[in-house]
Amino acid sequence: NYFDLTAAQKAFFNPPDINQYVNTVTYGSVVHLKTWLSGFYNYAQTYDTSRAVQELNGNLVSPLGSDGWDAGVRFSLLGGRINASLSTYGTTQNHTIIGGQGFIRALTEANVVGDLSTTGRNNRGLAVVPLEWFDYQDSKATGYEFEVVANVTKNWRLTYNLAFPETKASNRYTDTWAYLGKNEATLRQIAIDAGATIDANNVASTSLLPAEAVDAAGAVGAWNSMQTWKKSNDPSLEIVNTNYKFTTNLYTDYRFSEGKLKGLRLGGGVQYRSKIQIGNRANDTIINPANPLTAIDDPSVDGNSPVYMKAWFMATATLAYEMKPMRYGRLSFNLNISNLLAREEPIYYAASIRPRNGDVRNPSRVTAGGPFYYPEPRKFSLSTRLNF
Repeated sequence: NYFDLTAAQKAFFNPPDINQYVNTVTYGSVVHLKTWLSGFYNYAQTYDTSRAVQELNGNLVSPLGSDGWDAGVRFSLLGGRINASLSTYGTTQNHTIIGGQGFIRALTEANVVGDLSTTGRNNRGLAVVPLEWFDYQDSKATGYEFEVVANVTKNWRLTYNLAFPETKASNRYTDTWAYLGKNEATLRQIAIDAGATIDANNVASTSLLPAEAVDAAGAVGAWNSMQTWKKSNDPSLEIVNTNYKFTTNLYTDYRFSEGKLKGLRLGGGVQYRSKIQIGNRANDTIINPANPLTAIDDPSVDGNSPVYMKAWFMATATLAYEMKPMRYGRLSFNLNISNLLAREEPIYYAASIRPRNGDVRNPSRVTAGGPFYYPEPRKFSLSTRLNF
């Protein structure tokens, strides 16, 4: 039978088994210290075995384990008119997956000069890595949160919250760095075999045409991408992930209970986000004093020089009206206006390299906001509801 594989064949065609057996625990408690004061604590472990993707060496990615805790106090003041909570939390995830780097596969698949086939590869004996693979990092998150809901008067309500999140990553790209530590010299030779010239600054270039070396340009791009990636991903650094330094939201509304405006509720709120780190300036360059047509590394900045997205805010307004058109029914109308002030400026969430001052003739580059999204335009949403 063609499909009746031997044990040796099964071991060859299938990745090693992964042990997915694990025990997790969860526990917590709430202590009521006073009628108006209580404390709480919770601890939980999680385990994810669903990540059926490959590592750099072809094995399946190991399951993810994590643990987290949160603790705080809650207040109920002035007979329940003011309810507030103050809490802190922490989470740890080891072996979180992050995307692998395509420059490794591009180099291992690079044809040598003169090999014009579509199935060629390097002749240095370095195996091709998986088409799509993932690496690892360890993640740690901590933070503080405060929230209060207050009925200032019978008709006036106020809600406010404030959060200080922080997420850090360490031991990033452990497999990639181990691979480069062992094979970078070979990868360099593969790039040269493919038609690249690598100068004293580790910058690759080529003068060969595709008809002479089909993978020369690809090898040059892959080698230079690898050098750029190394500058931005120093394994000794603890990276602060893309998180706002703090976030805060304020909302208030007022309901008219008497007079001609009885049944009308007016409200408004503001969502504020602090500045956020979206990258670093490890790959900034300046004009080469010895040759103004080329660029060299900018010594005034490095991987510890952050790039920020500036703080921003959005406003919202609400209007509601409730009436009784029938003896046992209630009819309500609700109008919500989001992005009240029509904010149009882009919101950046990552950085990229740009020509200095926008001048493409300038060989030097600077890191600034790159990928972004536009906030949703001002929007009016009207809904109605009939209860009977």
